[in-house]
Amino acid sequence: MPDQERTNREGRRRGGPYGWLVAGALFALAGVIASGMAWRTHWVVRSQSPAFQPACSISETVDCAKAVRSGYAVVLRVPIALWSGIGFTALLGCALVGLKRRPAGAPASGLFFALAALAAVVSVVMFVLSRVVLGIICPECTGIQVLSLLVLVCAALQLREVRLGPVRALAADLRALRGRPRLSAGLVLAGALGVALLIAFYPQHHWTPPPLLPGLPAEVGRTPLAGPEGLPTGRTADGDPYIGAAEARLTIVELSDYECPFCAHAHRVLREFVRRHPDRLRLVHRHLPLDRACNPALGQPFHGAACAWAAAAVCAGEQGRFWEMNDVLFELQAEARQLGSIGVAERAGVPDPEAFLACLGARATAERLVAEVVRSVEWLRDARLGLATPAFELRVGAETVVGRYVGFGGDRGVPEDVVRRLYAGWPDPWTP
Repeated sequence: MPDQERTNREGRRRGGPYGWLVAGALFALAGVIASGMAWRTHWVVRSQSPAFQPACSISETVDCAKAVRSGYAVVLRVPIALWSGIGFTALLGCALVGLKRRPAGAPASGLFFALAALAAVVSVVMFVLSRVVLGIICPECTGIQVLSLLVLVCAALQLREVRLGPVRALAADLRALRGRPRLSAGLVLAGALGVALLIAFYPQHHWTPPPLLPGLPAEVGRTPLAGPEGLPTGRTADGDPYIGAAEARLTIVELSDYECPFCAHAHRVLREFVRRHPDRLRLVHRHLPLDRACNPALGQPFHGAACAWAAAAVCAGEQGRFWEMNDVLFELQAEARQLGSIGVAERAGVPDPEAFLACLGARATAERLVAEVVRSVEWLRDARLGLATPAFELRVGAETVVGRYVGFGGDRGVPEDVVRRLYAGWPDPWTP
């Protein structure tokens, strides 16, 4: 102990062993603030329409909204940003306590270093998940991760300043805590109780689509997709998959993108119409991914995985599981990249995963998909609707085209009276 006291006195003569701890405390405070901002972004993004883009969503690859909507953004029902704020608060508290001189004369820096090292490891793991699994960079997350690394650097330099190794410093801090058992037990119990209450009672918030149109039930379009559910399915003469009536009074051709949130909502709405009138309505699916990987009409990156998921639907269809895969991709838009090809195939119940993977890598699949996309793009150009999804074509029977639209409502969308007729099963002839 005398050697340690001498070391600390020498450190104070050089300017004091507190400088790096102060710097670490300041970076931890910045981390608390950054985590609060990230938590606010999490709350706003998850409470808004899937089309909402915060200021930190800059491009296809620099996008915090995608990170927030992914499954990695929540751990034990609590946003990762809130966990980050708790961690930085603990670091800040540890640093402030460490700035009070212990009887031995050295600031408590072992616990500070241990917490900083844990935070840095978590930050590195989250960065790798973001870049490798999600394929994006989250600006707010990256800022938090950088701050955690800076806190670790300060913690390491603090140990060097007081000439203590990490193990020795941590042991000294633990001995100090054991010397105050009531305080230590109180802190542990309070922290555990706070975390348990947070996990149990943190409010879960998700955006709920508004009613499709005035006069229609609010629940239209909110029923989760779960496969054909006994509805008739098949393929048209062009080879496009359909669900609903084999001999339809009205056919709806849907041009859709599996990464488009509006497409997912529109598809749920149309499936509800078909579910209500399976003997009158038929829904035909046609791929239109807004992804340069298979869409030559796209000038800049947009939906980076849309072509891959369209190919997954094609290959699942080869094994008779198109609608199951279609529904998995629409229901799990935020998690599909995390699940990967095999994961979505398992969710869709594809019976032969090896054949599924072989189909995904086949040149014939890519050529088939590109040909379908080109056909869809030409259809949009002929209709003068621009390159947008979801797009629809309505046909009386199977051949007579009576309307082409993009989305619901607005100047180019399906009109309100047409939507109501669809909801009613198209009971009356329609004169365009």
